[in-house]
Amino acid sequence: MILAAAIVSFAVNVRKRHPHVDRPLLDLDCSLFLVPMTLAGTVPGTILNVVFPTWLIGVLLVVVLGITAYRTLKKGVKTLKKERADSAKKKASATSMYPSNDGDGTELVGAEEAADEEDVEPEEEEEEDELEKGHRLLREQMMEEEKKFSMKKFAAMWGMWIVLGISAIIRGGHGGSLFGIDPCSDNGWVFYTFAIFPVVFCTAVCMLYGRHLSRRYSLKQKIGYKFAEGDFQWTTKNTLVYPWMAMLGGIFAGLLGIGGGMVIGPVLLELGGHPQVSSAVSAFTILFTASATTLQFILLGVLEYDYAVYYAITCAIAAVVGQKAVGVVIKKYKKVSIIVFCLGGVIGVSAVLIAGIDVGQTIDDIANNRSMGFQAEKMCVNATLA
Repeated sequence: MILAAAIVSFAVNVRKRHPHVDRPLLDLDCSLFLVPMTLAGTVPGTILNVVFPTWLIGVLLVVVLGITAYRTLKKGVKTLKKERADSAKKKASATSMYPSNDGDGTELVGAEEAADEEDVEPEEEEEEDELEKGHRLLREQMMEEEKKFSMKKFAAMWGMWIVLGISAIIRGGHGGSLFGIDPCSDNGWVFYTFAIFPVVFCTAVCMLYGRHLSRRYSLKQKIGYKFAEGDFQWTTKNTLVYPWMAMLGGIFAGLLGIGGGMVIGPVLLELGGHPQVSSAVSAFTILFTASATTLQFILLGVLEYDYAVYYAITCAIAAVVGQKAVGVVIKKYKKVSIIVFCLGGVIGVSAVLIAGIDVGQTIDDIANNRSMGFQAEKMCVNATLA
């Protein structure tokens, strides 16, 4: 169901433009940087999902969503305060331009300063030196490149997805492997090799691209590139810290069955990203993590297709309605903090509902004498399930 919603969100967001500059709303640099680590995290996450008891998955899900909801709502309050402060500044600025009557004459506030400026003769502009000319041309080139949706970066992300998918098909799982691999047999080393390989591969890609982003960010600062409000600051520190948060989001996506973007979204907001851009990137990330997780669940033999189809259709419809409704509200009230509050609210409500469901499921498991511990034997192809 998460995958269906992610597909709809991508179809809507890919056509949108950034609210402040002429470039796509979807930041592919951020996506290409974080997607590898989130994909890498789904591999151990889906394996742990099979082994962990239901009650523990529920507890972890409530804790993760609860913390995420709190931090997201806190960020929403901060964003709302900033919007109100900016609105007050604009009103004050507009008021200072109104005419004020004093005695017999009428003057404009700031008119004296304007007259003084007129008395000053403009100095001759110095001829642009070669260094500044080079910086200007480089800035123009960067801005021109950023106006377009990069199919190369988009294809690169799907290339990594294919590597992960092939690895998942080779190692198989509870549903069996096309190559007869059983993690509990003599050829189990093949299973674990192809479980580790995509993690190492995606991590290496992320680290290399993070180095590229850090260098490009430093270059932009050097040439006087004008950053838009909410642009991600790819400092060396951020490129080293945030990928591991992305991997954690991928692990939770596989382990708990949630979209990695529910964790990545708040991380992007913490990074200072614009709410609309952060929302688009997190939804785009979910497209990859959810599809990768779905493929691995199919191979592990634990996907219930009837429920999957029903909830996929429901979520697709809800995603369309949600996208349209939020767009209308933001356009009317001019407050992007609405996105942050919606995200935090949905996550918070999910945590409460899941807590109730988990309690009921745990009581049922105890009443029916089901195993309450870890079940590593579920990984075995020939294991007999309780």
